[in-house]
Amino acid sequence: MLSSLLAVGLLLLLIGLTFGLGQTIVRRFAADAPFAERLVFAVPIGIGIVGFVVWFCGLIGFLSPILFYGLLGLGLPGIGLLLWDALKSRSETRPDRGPLNHAATVLLGLFSLCTLVGALAPPSILEWDALSYHLANPKTWLGHGRIDFLPWDHHSNFPFLVQMHYLLMLGVGSIAGAKLVHWLCYLWLFLSVRTFARRHFTADGQGAILGDVAALLLASVPIVVWEASVAYVDLATALFTWLALYALINAVSVPKNGPATSVSWLLISAVLMGFALGTKYTVLGFWGILLVGILGWHVVVHRTWAKETLPHAALWGGISLLIGLPWYIKNWIVAGNPVYPFAYGLFGGRYWSDENATAYTAEQARFGYGKTPLDLLLSPWQVSQELLFLPSYYATTGRRFIFTEYIVYGFGLSPVFVGLLLTLPFLGRRLSRPSLYCLLFGGGVYLFWFLIMQQTRYLIPALPAFALVIAEAVVLLLTGTKSFVRFLGAGLAGLSVFWGLFLAAGIAAFGVNGVRILPNEPVPRLAPALPVVLGAVDRREYVERTLPGIGAASFWINENTEPQEKVAMFDETRGFWLDREYVWAQPDHAAGLLPWEEYRDVDDWLADFKKRGYTVLLLGLSPELFPEDGRRWRSLMAEAIASGKLTPVFAKGTYRVYHIP
Repeated sequence: MLSSLLAVGLLLLLIGLTFGLGQTIVRRFAADAPFAERLVFAVPIGIGIVGFVVWFCGLIGFLSPILFYGLLGLGLPGIGLLLWDALKSRSETRPDRGPLNHAATVLLGLFSLCTLVGALAPPSILEWDALSYHLANPKTWLGHGRIDFLPWDHHSNFPFLVQMHYLLMLGVGSIAGAKLVHWLCYLWLFLSVRTFARRHFTADGQGAILGDVAALLLASVPIVVWEASVAYVDLATALFTWLALYALINAVSVPKNGPATSVSWLLISAVLMGFALGTKYTVLGFWGILLVGILGWHVVVHRTWAKETLPHAALWGGISLLIGLPWYIKNWIVAGNPVYPFAYGLFGGRYWSDENATAYTAEQARFGYGKTPLDLLLSPWQVSQELLFLPSYYATTGRRFIFTEYIVYGFGLSPVFVGLLLTLPFLGRRLSRPSLYCLLFGGGVYLFWFLIMQQTRYLIPALPAFALVIAEAVVLLLTGTKSFVRFLGAGLAGLSVFWGLFLAAGIAAFGVNGVRILPNEPVPRLAPALPVVLGAVDRREYVERTLPGIGAASFWINENTEPQEKVAMFDETRGFWLDREYVWAQPDHAAGLLPWEEYRDVDDWLADFKKRGYTVLLLGLSPELFPEDGRRWRSLMAEAIASGKLTPVFAKGTYRVYHIP
């Protein structure tokens, strides 16, 4: 319980810090914006600034408690400033709120609370990427005292702006605090959708209700609900990208009192897009979509070319690239490739190879439904039905290496997005101009997603824009027709919200429900988060229950090996719970890092590993489950185990730990 309260307190300090930094920029360029709008822009801008500060300090080797506690300590005056601004804003005119608005506020509060509980729980089996690199790499850098090149994990060279906040929270000893950073992005996403609607959907006083509908639709998307409880980065990418679009729409929608106002919002948009470029490589595509929008919007809307279009596009593109490029320049310097490990055929890269690049491309291509014109039309519906399949255990059949069982979880997109988007052609020109801008951007993101990598969470940056379009469709159907269609639209939206709330409550209080297939056995349930958050269940016990095998193996290694011993991991990458130096030892992670093809025999391999300090071997598959894939490292491992040259010291499930004597 105490650790949960500490994490919430640290998050409040971070909000104060980021608001204090971000509001200096927002006040300079958008002083006339209402407090709620200044708030939703200031905190993300502050998150970007703090991320760069931590990154720079890490690069120069200053990952010190002085840095971490000093930064969070600066959050105290920021909290005071935020409260003072909030009190002053009480005089601002607010839209009238009715029972539906109050009900929406209660529902959003429930979504926030349930996902907060999930975020406060230790990372578990559904957080593979967090345990492999989002949280694991910052923990490794803390141990090194600096941010350095981790050749065995190519992910460590991705743009890591948000992970710098994970590093900050881990630096003060709070894993839950790190997860809450991503939860904060969830909160800010639906808050910003509400403020957008109140600014841009003012006809007939519908901005408040439309904003509430959009916020609920966004907050209840199953994949978004799940992401709010884990330490990934997709919600942060969506937040920065969405706010960049939001600011651009502000820029083209202000009264024509002169160029200063529109340029101010243009600059805010550029800053946020620059920070977005520091969260994920895919943002390069979103950057291009918005740049095309800047170049073309005046011609499309006014049928004339504006002389300021090119200067504005150059200004926006230049500032955003200036802010985002340091991550790519660093990669070029340390890895030899600005988008490492992608585009290997063009740029090359250290510890990578043609074989690795081919295998990585094939793995990425496994996601999705195909790229034919028919798939382009059907993918929205297919992805709305997507479920998360998690292998439960492994087995071999002859020479085939297969999963014998899967657990299925209902975290995809909500069908409401597909169902109500299909009504748009029937609404004709009744959609407002802001909705059309959002629809164009969302469509551009969808097309980019379809062509690049069809993984569901990569569509999240389009969801805030689509949520606003769908919310306007719901409102138009309710107010513009007397047929049963209006009730159908409202009913679909309502069912979507309550299904999302069921999933959120499931994460918090009941465990994540799944359906076991192959074979059909009783429905499994992961441990609920609430007991461990409240302190009724020990955190280690929770980790071992929700991470069967790897959790127990990691804790055993921490308690039974010497601090200087290093761990080599095989068929497993989730090293976060290890308190020892480790490496992903398979060559498909880092070509040439370990000379597997040069070892003469088992003795030569073991002697080299001992020389390097890797005396502990952690295997995710027990030897009897080894596939016959012809890889030399696996044949050496099998021979060493069979000949007794490795000492078995731990076994649980498919996991084995061996020691090199």
